[in-house]
Amino acid sequence: MKKGSEFIGSPIIKANNELLDFYVQEPIYCTSKSRVLGLLVQQHLKSKEKFVIQYKKIKDFNSNGIVIQHESEILSPHQVPEIEAALNRTTAIIGFEIYGVSGDLVGVVKDTLIDLKSGKIVDLIISEGVLTDLMQGYSIFPLSNSIDFNQNNIIVDYNQFQNGILYHQGGLKKMLGIEQHNKQKL
Repeated sequence: MKKGSEFIGSPIIKANNELLDFYVQEPIYCTSKSRVLGLLVQQHLKSKEKFVIQYKKIKDFNSNGIVIQHESEILSPHQVPEIEAALNRTTAIIGFEIYGVSGDLVGVVKDTLIDLKSGKIVDLIISEGVLTDLMQGYSIFPLSNSIDFNQNNIIVDYNQFQNGILYHQGGLKKMLGIEQHNKQKL
């Protein structure tokens, strides 16, 4: 698994380890399928024009960058209608507010965890507020059928949210050695 933010800035390389003059700007998400459709890429210093790589065309992820078979797999967004449509919608997911079905704000998406083989979003990394983040670190919420992605936010069943959330056990509690051994909040 890899955080969605870890794609950003990654160089694109060919299968023969030839470094291409492209880097990743951001993942392109499809909220209805809870997966990454592709990567938005740009050439270094040459142009402001944006290109895309379909996720299914990625051969490997290694310490040198993101591996594709051939440079011809870097396309203009209009060549891939599904990706072009996603780019015309709000699909960033990062920054989406998470609301319970009753309308109460329960968190904000800070990142995603992605299964590298399938491109599926497995978990959301969320903030539950400054104090909670400071004391416990960000939390992880596994994706499930109880999540409804709207245009700019996410609706969840609050009970399933509370029962499904996994705390990082980070923040000040970890630094000070006073980790919490249960899911109880401060």
